[in-house]
Amino acid sequence: MMVNLGIDFGSTYTMVSVMDGEEPKTVQPNGLSYSYPSIVAYDTNRKKYFFGDAARNKLGKRGIIGFRGFKMLLNNQMSSDYLIERNYDEINTPEFITEMFLRYVIETTLSNLGEDFVGTLVLGAPECWFQSIDTVDARGTLRDICGRMKDKVDTIRIISEPTNAASFCVWSYEKSEGKEFTGDILVVDYGGGTLDTALVSVRRINGKLQIKPEMRSGRGENQGQEIGKAGIAYQEAV
Repeated sequence: MMVNLGIDFGSTYTMVSVMDGEEPKTVQPNGLSYSYPSIVAYDTNRKKYFFGDAARNKLGKRGIIGFRGFKMLLNNQMSSDYLIERNYDEINTPEFITEMFLRYVIETTLSNLGEDFVGTLVLGAPECWFQSIDTVDARGTLRDICGRMKDKVDTIRIISEPTNAASFCVWSYEKSEGKEFTGDILVVDYGGGTLDTALVSVRRINGKLQIKPEMRSGRGENQGQEIGKAGIAYQEAV
C-alpha cells in the first residue's frame, strides 16, 4: 500500500500530515501528541540511538549524548569547534543525524497508518534556503538525504514553508467561503530556530493557481555563528 505524506520538519518539533480522502489530517505519532520532538539521543553504553519523545526522555542521563537543531546545521556554515560543542563528530554529523531522524519519522508514520510506502513526500524548508547563496546548499543536502530513502519514498518535493502555509490558507478559505482567493498573505513563522516573515502572492494566471513568496525578512539560519534567533536559542540560554 502507498500513501502521500507532508512533513513539517521543524527545529524543535516535527509534524506529519496525510490526505484522508479530500481532507488533510495530522498523524499522531503515539496517540498522545501531534508532534515529534526534533531530538536524537545516543546511549554510549548501549550503543543505541533514540528519537523523538524517547530521545527527550533520555536527555540529562549518564552516558547520553543529545542532538538538537540539526536541521539548522545542514548548510555547513558552522565551524568544527562549534559542532563539537553541540556533540557532533565525524560519524554523528548533522546530515547523518537528520537522515536517521527523518527515516524514523517516516517509518513510524507508515506503521501507524498501516501503509508500506510513500508515493510523494512533501517537505517544508525555510524560504531562505531557496533565496540565499549561503543556505541554498542545505536544500540540496536535504534532498540528498531523502534520495537515500528509496526503499520507503518514491517522489520527493521540497517546498518553502511560507508557500506551504499560504497554500493551506487558500485551501481553507476557498473551502469555507465557496469562492476563489486572490491577493497577498503575510506569513509570520515564529519557529524554534528562526523568526521569519514572508509576503506571499496568490494569483491565477490562465486559470492556474500561482502561490509565490515575494518578500522575506527574518533572522536565523546560523547567522553570526548562532543557531537561529528564536526558540532554540532561548531554550539553550535558559
